[in-house]
Amino acid sequence: MYRIYLPDSEKEPDGGVQLPTPVLTLSNGNQFRGDSACDLLNSSQQLTVSLGALGIPPGQYRKLITQKNKPETWPAYNPPKWFIQLDRQSLIGMYTGEIDPNAPRSEGGFYPNPDNHYIRTIINRKHGKVLIIRGKAPVVPKTIEGNELMTSGELRYWSVCSNQSFVNTRVNDCLYDEEIPLASDGTYTIAVSREEDRPRNAIKECGFGWLPMAKDGDGMFDEDVTIVQFRHMLAEKSFKHSIQSVLLQKELENTMGDYMPKSRYLMTNQVEIIFPCLLSNNE
Repeated sequence: MYRIYLPDSEKEPDGGVQLPTPVLTLSNGNQFRGDSACDLLNSSQQLTVSLGALGIPPGQYRKLITQKNKPETWPAYNPPKWFIQLDRQSLIGMYTGEIDPNAPRSEGGFYPNPDNHYIRTIINRKHGKVLIIRGKAPVVPKTIEGNELMTSGELRYWSVCSNQSFVNTRVNDCLYDEEIPLASDGTYTIAVSREEDRPRNAIKECGFGWLPMAKDGDGMFDEDVTIVQFRHMLAEKSFKHSIQSVLLQKELENTMGDYMPKSRYLMTNQVEIIFPCLLSNNE
């Protein structure tokens, strides 16, 4: 799997460079490239994968969301509760409440990448049709317009995504750092809702980022469930408020400080009243 997160403008799909060529070097020093290397590696064999590594099996997931003495919105808290990514058992702990405070810190997700770290929350629109998320945005280099020189920043890249569930791991949509509007103080406001519940002011011109909830929710059993996750990539060592700096769940809010997302459920009309935005007829 070769992942390109965000090619510069007009550089899709390969980022403006040729794809890498596999090179196989034998113990005697002989080298084979491209198809010949693949032939020697028997790369045409059938893919073998453990489905459990890709997501939570549907049967297990159903048990997790229908536990006795839990509300129908479980495990979505109001206000939402955010979790760092630990080991797989701690991921299950988002549903069971059993999270080992000494669990090893994960270096990836369902599709691991050691340069990324995440925080996640499970939300349910029964608490409110629109989730508002606000926080301070980390400084990142501007690159999307093909800048030739890499400037400094607190992170290389950050994004926020709306996902269906840990069963299908399907992404509804994401916002990347450079397309999220920022206020003069460097803060962002993001609304998460279904398309039909989207506030009229949840647009870039009014200072909002917006992410969709899927109409079938988690894609399995609950049409009101969505997972929201923040990704931090390649944090500068001097930046002490990154997700990478959070080693224990209990330290999450104190470590991230102003960069910690604050989230609240609202109804569509409440968003339009609390965040008024008057646009001209031409906008």
